[in-house]
Amino acid sequence: MRKPTSILFITLTNIGDVVLSTTLLNALLKDYPDAQVDVVCGAKSAVLFKDFPNLRSLHAVKKMKHHMHHLKVIQKFWGNKYDVVVDLRTALTGYIMRGKTKIMFKKDDRLHRAEQIGRLWPSKHEVSQVLWLNPALEATAKERYQSLQKPIIAWAPTANWDKKQWPQERFMALFDALEKTKEFKGATYMLLGAPHETPQVEKLLKHIPEERLVNLYQDAKGLDDVQAQLAQADYFIGNDSGLAHIAAALNVPTLTLFGPTPDCLYRPYGHKSHVVIAPDVPYEQTGYVPPTPSRVIDDIQVEDVLSEFLRMYKLYNKEKEAV
Repeated sequence: MRKPTSILFITLTNIGDVVLSTTLLNALLKDYPDAQVDVVCGAKSAVLFKDFPNLRSLHAVKKMKHHMHHLKVIQKFWGNKYDVVVDLRTALTGYIMRGKTKIMFKKDDRLHRAEQIGRLWPSKHEVSQVLWLNPALEATAKERYQSLQKPIIAWAPTANWDKKQWPQERFMALFDALEKTKEFKGATYMLLGAPHETPQVEKLLKHIPEERLVNLYQDAKGLDDVQAQLAQADYFIGNDSGLAHIAAALNVPTLTLFGPTPDCLYRPYGHKSHVVIAPDVPYEQTGYVPPTPSRVIDDIQVEDVLSEFLRMYKLYNKEKEAV
């Protein structure tokens, strides 16, 4: 029997970047479906690989002084001989590791970052992301949301940088506007974010009727549980964050709000991904320096988000009705 292909996949740290990098892993798996994969990733994103069926080992990188964490990776895996070594962090580690084929990240900002990474492997397949849900958590989530009022709208109103965060008062105004529509009056809202971010959205949490609110800031058991529950959503609206990337990878129609981050490179990837982008303003007004876009997320108006969301709803609701 032929020995399964062995792959060392050294990916990134932030959750959104890791989701985008699965385009390359997905391409490799389509050509080598029986591959055994050792994954190296950031500690925050390690949970994304817990239920990866091809996983042989998982190493969560914790940053150390003088880049000693790279040495730890080399010490752990250098004894292995790989068919394919992928290094999306530092070319140095990839070059040192023993592998027949080496794939190193090559920047090409003419393309979206998901395509930059996915096309590092010459595959005939379409570039696409992949995530793996925990079956038990997915079954529990499906049961939970069956009894809740439809549609289910997932919201991610926080982000890891305040300049990427649409004001919670705007989300409150968006809720009021959606309550006036026939499509979303009485909808259930799934609010997503890290537990420590709860104080930033206290007013918003109180603004939504308790019986129609799923508060995953407090109720989720971990990111794998968040993924399983987010997969039950009918639609997603949120800031530029890892959660937006997860929603898009789960094929949930996704509307992401962009301020001073380059949407052409980092918007959630997929054909159901939509964006609302703040208008450009002179750099003197923001103090940003190129290539950071000179945009203020507060300049996105509620009417802009409502209009694009209703357009997105009409587009994908037709798909649901056709099924």
